[in-house]
Amino acid sequence: SKGYVEKTSGREVAFNRFGTLQMCNHLFVSVLPQLYLSRTEAIEILQNCVERNFGRLRQVGVIEVEIPLTIIEPVSDEGASPNPNDSCDGNVSFDSALGQKAKPIRMRVVCSNPSGHKVQTDAYLEVVSSSADLRGGSHFTFKSILTEANNHRRGPLDGKELSTPYPPIDNLELRRLMAKGKETTFVYDFITLFEAAVSKEWEEYKAQQDSSSEGLGSWIARNFWSSGKPPQNLIEAKELTLNEAGDALEQVDRMEGSNKCGMVAWRLRMHTPEQPGGRDIILVANDVTFQNGSFGVMEDTLFNLATELAMKEGIPRIFVAANTGARIGLVDEVKKKFRVQWKDPLNPLSGMEFLYVDDTDLDLFKKHGMALTEPVTLPDGTKRHKLTAVIGPDGIGVENLRGSGMIAGTTCRAYENTFTLTFVSGTSVGIGAYLVRLGQRAIQKGPPILLTGEAALNKVLGKQVYTSNYQLGGTHIMHRNGVSHQVVDNDFEGVRAIVKWLSFVPAVRGGPLPTYPTLVDKIDRKV
Repeated sequence: SKGYVEKTSGREVAFNRFGTLQMCNHLFVSVLPQLYLSRTEAIEILQNCVERNFGRLRQVGVIEVEIPLTIIEPVSDEGASPNPNDSCDGNVSFDSALGQKAKPIRMRVVCSNPSGHKVQTDAYLEVVSSSADLRGGSHFTFKSILTEANNHRRGPLDGKELSTPYPPIDNLELRRLMAKGKETTFVYDFITLFEAAVSKEWEEYKAQQDSSSEGLGSWIARNFWSSGKPPQNLIEAKELTLNEAGDALEQVDRMEGSNKCGMVAWRLRMHTPEQPGGRDIILVANDVTFQNGSFGVMEDTLFNLATELAMKEGIPRIFVAANTGARIGLVDEVKKKFRVQWKDPLNPLSGMEFLYVDDTDLDLFKKHGMALTEPVTLPDGTKRHKLTAVIGPDGIGVENLRGSGMIAGTTCRAYENTFTLTFVSGTSVGIGAYLVRLGQRAIQKGPPILLTGEAALNKVLGKQVYTSNYQLGGTHIMHRNGVSHQVVDNDFEGVRAIVKWLSFVPAVRGGPLPTYPTLVDKIDRKV
C-alpha cells in the first residue's frame, strides 16, 4: 500500500484557491498489476488498507475511495468460472503461476466513510451488459459481489453502466457538512457511532480475556470465544416516529434523512459484552440540520412520547442534545406587508407610534385570519389600519413554550422512574439546557449549555461583558459547577462514554446489574 499512502499525502489537491478545505472529495486509485487473489481476499486487503489510512484521508476531505483492479481467477476444464453467473469479459488461457486455466476478472471496490467513523465497502464486478440496446452507452455494467461482510447487500452502483457520471454532492452530505459546521454529527450517523463504540467494547473485552492465561478464567474465556462470539449485528436500530394522528409512536423503516421533524428517536438494541443477548434503550436526538434543531410542537410530542415509552418499559432513555431552544417564528406574509407609523417621519430615531397595513393587504389578512386590526385616524385625517395582533400558524408561537413545559415535566418524572442520560454534542439553549439539567446525568463535548446567549446579556448589561457563549456554558464552567459530569473530546468518545456508563446500569428498572459472562477478574486490576 506504499503507493496508495503516497497518493493520499497531496494535501494541496483538497484545498481551493482560498485556502479552505473542500470536503466530500472522491479518490480514484487504479491497481495496474493483475493480482492472484480471490475476490474475498482482494476486498479484505483493500478495505484494511483504506481503514488504516482513513485518518489521513479525512484530513484532506476524502469520504470515498474507488479502486478498480484485475484479479486472475481459475476456471474448470470446461472453461467455466467458479462463479458461473458472472459474465465477465475475459479470455481463458493457461496460467503458469496457477498451473491451470484462468481468466482475468475486472473488479471495482468502493470504500466510503461519510460519517468518519465506519468504512462501508461495496464491491462490484464489471460484467458485460445484458441490455439489447447499447447504442451510445457502455458495454459493461456493475454487478454487486454479495458477501457476509456487507450482509449480502447490493451496492448503490449495482446495475449501472460503467460510463454513469459521478453524482454531485447529495442532500445527506450537505446535511453532514451543515452539522459539522455546528460542531456536531449528523443525527443519523449517531447509530454508526454506537455500533463503533460497542465494537470497541468487545475488542477491549477480548483483550482482557486473552490477558488471563491461568486457571479456570482462561478456560472459560477460550470456550466463550469459541462458542459465543459477538453477534454480527452489534446494533439493531428501529426508528420511531409520530403516526398520522400525531398522538402515538410507530416504528418505520425509511431512508436516512427522511425525517420531517427536528427530533429523531430510535429503539436501540445493543449487544454488549455484559449483555451479549442484547439490551434495549430509547435514543432521542436533535436534528440540528432541521430548523437548527429547535423545539416545536412535533418535536416536543415526539420527545415526550419516546420518554414515556422508556418509563413504561423501564429501559434507559438517552438524549443527544444539539439545539437552539424553543422555536419562536414570525409570519412572513405579515412581516413583508406591515408599515411603520413614525412619531416624526423625518426623524425615525424619535420612535414609532404603531404598525399598520394598507387597504390592499387588509382583506387578504382578514380572509386568512392572519392579523387583527383597528381603525385609527391621524391628526391630518389620514386613516390607518393599526395592527393589534398577528395570528400565526400552529408551531411558531407560545404553543412551543407550552410543549417545552410538558417535556421538562416528563424529564423530571423519567429521572425518578428510569435511567436518564444526556450527551451534549452541540450547543444546547433554553429548554435544551433545562433538559440537560433535569436529566441529571450529563456528558459534555465542548459546545456550551446556556439559557441566554452572550449578545442578549450584553444588551441587558449595557456593555460588552461577554465575548463568547463558551464563557457562559462551556466545559470549564459546567463541568466545574457539576452540571456536566464527564467531558469528552469528540462525538465518538461521547458515545463510548454512554456505552461505558450503561455497562453499570440494569437493562430494565429493578433488574440485576450487568456482569461479564465469564469469571475472569484479575486480582491486580485497577479499581
